[in-house]
Amino acid sequence: MTNSAIVISDSVITIDMSPMVGYSMSLRIEKPDSCKPLSWTSWSQAEQVCTGGFLEDPGVPVQALLDAGVFSNTPAKILELAADVPALQYPMLQAMLKTTAAVELAQSNPLLFILLVDHGSRNFIDEQHFERLVQGKRTAILREMGMVSSNSAVRILARTALPLRRFNQLRAVQRVLREQQLLTQMCHVKQPTIVAFHMLAGQVDPVWPGLLNMLQPEMDEKTINFIIGRIADCQRMGATYNQLQQTASPAELDRLHDRLVARYNAQDYDRRIVQLESLYGDYPAAPVPDTECIRALTSWADLVHEGKAALRI
Repeated sequence: MTNSAIVISDSVITIDMSPMVGYSMSLRIEKPDSCKPLSWTSWSQAEQVCTGGFLEDPGVPVQALLDAGVFSNTPAKILELAADVPALQYPMLQAMLKTTAAVELAQSNPLLFILLVDHGSRNFIDEQHFERLVQGKRTAILREMGMVSSNSAVRILARTALPLRRFNQLRAVQRVLREQQLLTQMCHVKQPTIVAFHMLAGQVDPVWPGLLNMLQPEMDEKTINFIIGRIADCQRMGATYNQLQQTASPAELDRLHDRLVARYNAQDYDRRIVQLESLYGDYPAAPVPDTECIRALTSWADLVHEGKAALRI
């Protein structure tokens, strides 16, 4: 969408949607500083087709509105908070532009605010109900969403580091917040992260406190996937829950992995020796006598271990 498709007047922003939908259509969006910020209607020529509800995304990329200068007078803190969750950026902006209580909630407990915006968007909450919620107790917001409504849950959410990039991450947070047993495990995490919620919600099994604590906000997706792969490898090689539970850092997980690899390889060599004996019987005698420089192998075990040593060279 180009800036030329967006026209800003004194009262509304008009966007020509015709190139995107293939027929004559435009969106009229209330400006951010209006009494109904970012409310919208769609039009086909002179006929109004649809009215967007509160927290309803019209499907316009927020970046296009930013590039066109629509939010030039909007406080930077509001734009920064909304940018942390691209999938909910439009309704988050609308909520914060509507009431200062929403901005206060977004600043003090960003993840709780995100959950409420998503809940309001999916359940068609009107502006008055939303405003009562953001002005009320944080536990009441959790209760409204059908989640564990405790002060502990509120504190965990307030300490959880953003950003939150995908809807499946948001759904994982919601699942944990609906199950007291899962949420209790988050109480022992020094720095809760979105990834920790994701793992608790079923991405990894088993999960232990040390794993949740080794997940840091600055870790990128590649690092997280490497840790998940390490856990899967350890399990394939017979790691017990007790062994995993004793790891509380990526380095400790690596050391456990190395010990399991060594044990696995040793067991593999033992199986190979038994297999050779079963296939060929006793190890054959050497065709020539030993010399000072050459010593003949005398068993299948010697042969397998010589091969093992050669692989390390």
